[in-house]
Amino acid sequence: MKLRLDLHEICNRGGDIDRALRAILDEAVAKKAPLVEIIPGKGSAALKKHVLRFLGQKEVKSLYHWVEKDSTNFGRVLCTFAGIDRRRRHARRRPPRLIDLSAADPPTGTRRLAFETSAGCC
Repeated sequence: MKLRLDLHEICNRGGDIDRALRAILDEAVAKKAPLVEIIPGKGSAALKKHVLRFLGQKEVKSLYHWVEKDSTNFGRVLCTFAGIDRRRRHARRRPPRLIDLSAADPPTGTRRLAFETSAGCC
C-alpha cells in the first residue's frame, strides 16, 4: 500500500502544507504503509525545499526510515517507512545486574553472587 500526497492545491499556504505532511506521516504510521509519495511539483523547487526541511526535523525523522529524491521525476519525494518491529530490534538491552546474596545469609566469610534474571533474582 502506497500513500500519496499532492501539494499542488495548497502550494501557497505554509501552515496547511505542514498540517498535510504531518497528517500523511501519521496515517502512514497508523496503517503501517511502507511508502509515502509526496508530490511538491517541479516549479521553482521552493516547495520541495520546504518539504525536505519539514522531513529533516528531529521529531519527524523518528517516524520514517529514509527519504529519497526521485531521480527520474524531480517533482516527487519518496518517504520509506520501516516496520515498527525493525526499529525496536535495534533497541539497546540492559545487561543483567550482579546481586550480592551473602548479605541475606549469616556471615560465613565467603561471598555468594548471582545474576539477576528477567523473572527477578536467581
